[in-house]
Amino acid sequence: MSKKSDQNNAEPQIPLRLKNHLEALGGLSLTRYKKWCKENQFEFATHKTHTQLQEELAVFRQNKTRKKRFLKLDKYIRQFIVDACDNKLIVDQISRPIWRAFFEKIVNSNPHVEFRESLKQLLLRVEQVAGFLTEEIEFGNQRALYVEALIRMNDRKGQWLRPVAEWSPKSHNSRKQFSSLARHLFAQYPLPVFMDFAWLEAGKGAYTHRDWFIHLAVGKNIRTAKTPTKLTKKMSHYFVQAPDDYLPEEAIRWGQIHALGGDKRLTEAILGTPIGTEFGNDAFWRSVILFFIENPFIERQQVGPIIDYINHQKYLTQENVVGPGVVEIAEPPQPNFSMRKRNPNTLLRLVSEWHNNLSKKTVAQNLYFRKSGINEYISKPSKNQKRVWRIIELLSGYALIREGDIMHHCIATYANACAAGKCSIWSMMFEDEQGKKKLLTIEVNRDKLIVEARGKYNRWPNSKEFRRLKDWAKKEDLKINKYIKIVNE
Repeated sequence: MSKKSDQNNAEPQIPLRLKNHLEALGGLSLTRYKKWCKENQFEFATHKTHTQLQEELAVFRQNKTRKKRFLKLDKYIRQFIVDACDNKLIVDQISRPIWRAFFEKIVNSNPHVEFRESLKQLLLRVEQVAGFLTEEIEFGNQRALYVEALIRMNDRKGQWLRPVAEWSPKSHNSRKQFSSLARHLFAQYPLPVFMDFAWLEAGKGAYTHRDWFIHLAVGKNIRTAKTPTKLTKKMSHYFVQAPDDYLPEEAIRWGQIHALGGDKRLTEAILGTPIGTEFGNDAFWRSVILFFIENPFIERQQVGPIIDYINHQKYLTQENVVGPGVVEIAEPPQPNFSMRKRNPNTLLRLVSEWHNNLSKKTVAQNLYFRKSGINEYISKPSKNQKRVWRIIELLSGYALIREGDIMHHCIATYANACAAGKCSIWSMMFEDEQGKKKLLTIEVNRDKLIVEARGKYNRWPNSKEFRRLKDWAKKEDLKINKYIKIVNE
């Protein structure tokens, strides 16, 4: 190599003062120093004053000390809680995701001094006597950090009945410890375990559910709370008996169905439908529930398709193509649809005919959908088995119609929802030397929840199919509706 080439590749001359400074910063190269300056919001230059270099050195030592503390986060957790509540914590410097998420919740909470001081005492007490402070919990189809619930409890401090300093849990179980704390702070009377989820919820209606918790905790009846449907004395009796893993509005539906004479199987079949926790037009839907109760021999797997059909006939507007690119909006086919004197066999025949007629709809055929952003699933074939499992996204109305024809269900009715980005539809199949075989049709909503998974004639997944569904969900960070059942096949 020539001398000229060597000179071109040589490092630029670095002043002695800067060389010594780079050594003090941990032996940085000039290139790394430039990046360090950008990361710490200093101007990059090879000639700096003594004061500038001292400022940089002070920041370097401060970061180094903080990094050592972060490496032993468990040991310093109490100090970090204090720093977070006092706005002295730099969350971006925490590398572990779960810890970063934990402290972000604190840092982003109500900045008022009194709120933060109260929150600090609550968090420090929980850290001192319990084990759930930094843990995450899954409930229903949701996931949350316990600290989110603690922040919401602190927001209701004016309704606390006892000081947090007097609380000590008797159990080592995180779920029971959290339940114990909620009752220590708010409860004079016993209340159902499922009401604890009110503090963990963040979605629509969550604030109202927390009102229900306090309402019940001071001895009032759920009938006098602001519920989405009017409850009878019998419904309120069954409401408090709902399973521990139910969400509050699921418990409302549980109470309603059981008071009308239904059972757990019917309740969970209905909870898996669009009317599960939606109480609009509840007087009519109550008549539908009574119809199922009065006709117990209707297979519970038919509950969803029947509700889809009734909803389509009575409430959903229709889109009809009347010319090239021209869509006409029509009223629902049967806005006066009633359950009065309905024959179950006739209704099932109408539902079946409706499903079959969906393939003739031209609107769905003309629709195309954007990809959801969720990756498709392809299994790795084993040495002894050449079968490959696939879960692929259906991206057109025509594909939904074909899926419905093969699987004998009503998935084509989801075409407009897919086009609007409200959900995505997927097909599970396996391939081997003999070709492809469709197994399940899967609905995923915009919150990445697998809402539904059904096989031919609306059967539930078998254990092998469910295992593949869980594998896909884990890889894509999807949640699975707890009302998806497994059949033994």
